[in-house]
Amino acid sequence: MPIGGFVVMADINELDSVVLKLKTKDSVEVFGADKDGNIVVVIYTENSEEMEDVVRDISLIKECFLWDLHIFMLKMKLKGLKEANMSQKSKEKEDSLTRREFLFSAFSLGLSISFSPKDFRSKSPVKTNVLRPPGAVGEDIFLSKCIRCGRCVEVCPYRAIKPLDIHYGVYAGTPIIHVLDIPCYLCMKCVYICPTGTLRPIPMKDVRMGLAVIDKQTCITWKEQALCRTCYNVCPFKEKAIHLDELRPVIDDKYCTGCGICAHGCPITNEEGLKAINIKPIYAFK
Repeated sequence: MPIGGFVVMADINELDSVVLKLKTKDSVEVFGADKDGNIVVVIYTENSEEMEDVVRDISLIKECFLWDLHIFMLKMKLKGLKEANMSQKSKEKEDSLTRREFLFSAFSLGLSISFSPKDFRSKSPVKTNVLRPPGAVGEDIFLSKCIRCGRCVEVCPYRAIKPLDIHYGVYAGTPIIHVLDIPCYLCMKCVYICPTGTLRPIPMKDVRMGLAVIDKQTCITWKEQALCRTCYNVCPFKEKAIHLDELRPVIDDKYCTGCGICAHGCPITNEEGLKAINIKPIYAFK
């Protein structure tokens, strides 16, 4: 299981030598670099000295973060409990931090401040028509629970689930669905393969990825310009999640799963790139 991770910025001309140097370390796995020279490096060691050695060998660090923050913070708490049970003499000795331990503690404190839940709404990649897979926990805890294992991406038969790339910083590696490209067809394979409960194993009818919202100013049926019932025809829960009222589509939030099939099928796109029916991630931030 990955313990930590780094995003490294290297000079594109020195990229090969940096990758070669990193690959000599048994506790490190290096993923492919992009055109800007960003390399994803995953750490498989709990030894802080080995982690520091990896950092020392890299000349330019663009961004650094722990991928499995919740596990790391749990270990820090357990360490504090052990210290509390020590004798006063040994505790005083333990409290004498070395420079390395001080920097490591300061780094973890910076992470906890940077990842404050109140900041998730503005920084999260989740937005209209860009959703988490079925059964996802809220965005306030998604980042700390997801270990970026990629199993949901691999198991999706429609290739709807995509991992975010390294340009998304701490969200890199987390799964996302762009429903206008490929919607979720609710096969529910991803929720049963997730090892951490980030995607909860819930029944299809209980999925709430978002809520379909009809833009009546864009919908040609609501504007009485033409008769279109595409969203109704493609909905897997027609007459429940969506029904027709005088031939006009109406959404029932009690049954809408937010799968995005309706938005994907909608033939109308406005100037902002949105459809006449779009999926709002109203449940992700509750």
